[in-house]
Amino acid sequence: MKKVFLLGLTIVLLFVSCNPIEDEKENKEPLVVMNQVPVPDGGVTFPINVDDSGSEVIKYTYMISETELDYPLWEKVYYWAINNGYKFQNPGRNGGDKSVENNMPSTPVAGADEVHPVTQISWRDAVVFCNALTEYENSEQKSKSKKAKRPCYYGNKLLSKSKVLRDSTVKGMDVFLDDKAFGYRLPSKVEWECAARWIGPRKLNKNVVEKKALNGVDFYWTKGNSTSGAFGTTDVIAAGFANFNTEKTVVVKGLAYNGLKLYDMSGNVAEFCFDKDSKDVKKRVLKGGSFVNENRTGVAIGAESSIAEDAKEDYVGIRLVTIWNNSKK
Repeated sequence: MKKVFLLGLTIVLLFVSCNPIEDEKENKEPLVVMNQVPVPDGGVTFPINVDDSGSEVIKYTYMISETELDYPLWEKVYYWAINNGYKFQNPGRNGGDKSVENNMPSTPVAGADEVHPVTQISWRDAVVFCNALTEYENSEQKSKSKKAKRPCYYGNKLLSKSKVLRDSTVKGMDVFLDDKAFGYRLPSKVEWECAARWIGPRKLNKNVVEKKALNGVDFYWTKGNSTSGAFGTTDVIAAGFANFNTEKTVVVKGLAYNGLKLYDMSGNVAEFCFDKDSKDVKKRVLKGGSFVNENRTGVAIGAESSIAEDAKEDYVGIRLVTIWNNSKK
């Protein structure tokens, strides 16, 4: 069977760079970098949980953002969105800092020249933002004759166009996912953990878990008690791969990257997943841990926590996912 492992393949989605004040036509640069999770033909089986006691299977290729969503991109799309019928619970802010109160989102926590992940947004804000980013990209690509991507989140099970979620302020908001859509969305916790653990078909050291892919190829995964990227050392919490027990966030790409060249997967800000908490269905799962975790167990790959859908914190942010165009999901 032909095996194609596109490790390191990076697709750069180009956006017109601007903020609400600048001339969009003068400044163009890539703002969203999506890295492929190159699932081989047949799929992969990988361990889950801190002690690697469980396993999951993924049979489709998907894309995950190289970094946590940075505040400049959030701000840019946020202003476009509110001018195009969207509503958000929170405006967000640049990074997180223990010394700045949660009810003061406009207070800067980082220098003007520092790019930190967006924080102080709710899970509901996050899913509505995913739709906004999808529609913003569609609007920018009309002149390029590119096919529009369908948004992923809707207000009813029928996934009708009239029910695309564009307002996170609605109380009791129902959220339904179109998992066949090619728009931006939050990762499932399984997708997040697969990307965080990924090493691939090449064994790098003894600090790994071995699982055979469904096509019989040996695959290796970082252990669940480790930080993402800790495959190059026997230290389960490798230096430079995590930000925890500190006073504030570090800049985007402030930590070392993992096997898929994904930055800041452990610590810094905990990342929203789509899944409901199995112990409290009113909450949503967080993965990765954050700078406020007091010890290293909170930022281990296999660990998870949860948060209420409408809660905002300065230690929680977003990482984006899309379906790979050639996926057979």
